[in-house]
Amino acid sequence: MRFASFLLTLTTITSRLTIYVRPRDFGMLVWMAGLPGIHAVDGFVLPKVEASNVAHWLSIMLGNNHAFMPTIEGIDAFDRAALAQLCKQLLPLRERVTAIRIGGHDILNILGVRRSKHRTAYEGPLGAVIRDIAGTFIPAGFAVAAPVFEHYASLDLLREEVEQDIEHGLFTKTAIHPCQIGMIHGCYQPSPCELLEAQAILEADARAVFGSRGSMCEPATHRRWAGNVIARARAFGVAASDLIPAIRVA
Repeated sequence: MRFASFLLTLTTITSRLTIYVRPRDFGMLVWMAGLPGIHAVDGFVLPKVEASNVAHWLSIMLGNNHAFMPTIEGIDAFDRAALAQLCKQLLPLRERVTAIRIGGHDILNILGVRRSKHRTAYEGPLGAVIRDIAGTFIPAGFAVAAPVFEHYASLDLLREEVEQDIEHGLFTKTAIHPCQIGMIHGCYQPSPCELLEAQAILEADARAVFGSRGSMCEPATHRRWAGNVIARARAFGVAASDLIPAIRVA
C-alpha cells in the first residue's frame, strides 16, 4: 500500500487554495506522476532533497509542469558548500519552486535533540541552519519556508518565532494545529506604520533618504522590503492600530 501526505496552501498571489502532495520517496513520485488526473494537483513536496540526489528528483519534475517544494532535512543542512551546490542545481527551475522547505524535526534528529518548549528555533541549533539556508537561497530568488512550530499550546512563543521568521526573510510557516493558523496569518499582517513607510519608499518621487517616525528610510536599500510589505498587506490585510485605522489594500 502506498501512502502520501497532502499539503493545502493558500497562494498569496491568486488567493486560491492549492494542493501539494508529498510522496514518501522517489519511487512514489514516479508512480504519482503517471497517475490519470495528476494534473489536478498543483505540485509536489519533495522530501530529503540533497545536492547528491536532486538530479534524480528533477529527472521526474522535468517531465511535467507541476510546481514543487524541495525539503532540506538531511546532513546538507549543516554544509554551506552543499547548500550552495543544491541552490545552483535548482536555479534552472527556480520559477517552478514554490519554496525551499526546512525540515526542522529531521535536522534536529541528526543531532539527537528536540527543540525547546521555552525558546524559539532561532535560539537553538536550528538558528544557524535557518540563517545559512535563508542566506543561500533567498538572494538567489527562492522563497524559504520556516520550520514547523510543534508546541501548539504555546501561542505567545509561536508569535515570537514567526516575527523572527519575518526578520530573516521567511514568509511561510507550516501549521500543525488549527489554533496556529490565525496567529501565523496575524503575524504576516504588516502594521499601518510599516505599510505607510513602504508606500512612501515606493513613491516615484521619493527622496534618496528621508525620516519616518524616528527611522531612516532609504529607497535604494529598502525597496525590496517595501515590496514584501505591500505583498503581505494584499495577501493578509493590515493589522489594526489604536493610533492608525486599519487599512485595506486593493
